[in-house]
Amino acid sequence: MTVPANGPVLKKLGLVVWLKAHEEVIWERVSRNNKRPLLLTESPRETVRTLLEARSPMYEAVADMTVDTTVLTHAEVAERIARGCGGGVNRRAQRSRMGGFFGTGGFCNGAGWG
Repeated sequence: MTVPANGPVLKKLGLVVWLKAHEEVIWERVSRNNKRPLLLTESPRETVRTLLEARSPMYEAVADMTVDTTVLTHAEVAERIARGCGGGVNRRAQRSRMGGFFGTGGFCNGAGWG
């Protein structure tokens, strides 16, 4: 999300989860792909830092839940999200209003989501 006005739209669609990590880990992850358009700059590492500084406040403001993924596996991240949804997720594939599917993750069905 780069436009603050998109925050309310995201929240209307469902639970917003910010998958956050330390800058060094983000750099390690994104630098594996040398075709990332936003990183085709003179100083890609500095670009990552700048983007994080600019976007983090927006992400924090809109997130219903934040998961620090710095040292977690994909399975651990999924488990944290499921626990944050009140212990479970709706595992049926459901069509979102934007046309995509939320399949194995589903929508939260706890704490007012469903």
